[in-house]
Amino acid sequence: MTATIRRISRKLTSFFNKDEYYETGYTDERFQDPVYLKNFIESGAIDYCLVDSRDTQDFAKGHILTAKSVPYYSIEGNLPSENLFTIIIVYGYTKRSSIKAAEVLSELGYFNVVAFGSYSKWTECFGE
Repeated sequence: MTATIRRISRKLTSFFNKDEYYETGYTDERFQDPVYLKNFIESGAIDYCLVDSRDTQDFAKGHILTAKSVPYYSIEGNLPSENLFTIIIVYGYTKRSSIKAAEVLSELGYFNVVAFGSYSKWTECFGE
């Protein structure tokens, strides 16, 4: 019961805290950089799963190469990877939406979940 109360308290704190990336623990500053992420994807050296948490219609209009469409509202029924230790990089409409999707995946048992931020950050950098 105490662990549940602490977890809920952390979520409430992160909801109102401006430094939400650091409060939730779903960050790796390297993955916040579009250039680093692109190089990471192109290297193919490490097993990873890139998750687009936006709606399927927006995914169809454009997405980062190798991304899987796993809309936020259907994450629990559409898990991105069978391997709980795979690095999962989540992006969405906004920084907050990617964090929320990362929280859900972490609660489902994934160990290496990081939030990239918004898809627009990628398009602004690479125009894709």
